[in-house]
Amino acid sequence: MTETARETGNPHADRTTLRAQLDKRRCNHCKGLIVWAITGTDSRMPVDWPAPDTGGNVLLVLDDHKGLIATVLGTRGQRQAYATSGWPLYLHHRLSCPFAERWARNPQNTPRRGAPKRGRG
Repeated sequence: MTETARETGNPHADRTTLRAQLDKRRCNHCKGLIVWAITGTDSRMPVDWPAPDTGGNVLLVLDDHKGLIATVLGTRGQRQAYATSGWPLYLHHRLSCPFAERWARNPQNTPRRGAPKRGRG
């Protein structure tokens, strides 16, 4: 049985859990359970499922139009505030997959979307 908003104080608890149960997949490399979420920049992010006992830094919320939305919480204070309020915090799969170097993008070598390509001349 899933936790409801009344039990946890989280208004999205039942909706987030239900959506994630429907969209569970396995990592092609390590075979770990993941869910796919959309970030604020409309990029896809693999997130470990279920939430680790030690907590993570990714907050998942279900949006009626976009689906599962992932927000990365940057500070320890933000993570503690959400965790103590009953929000489960998840972990980006790149941090736990032993084969991440095979599939994860290197942010320093990946050009930003829409950035002009540099040519010689």
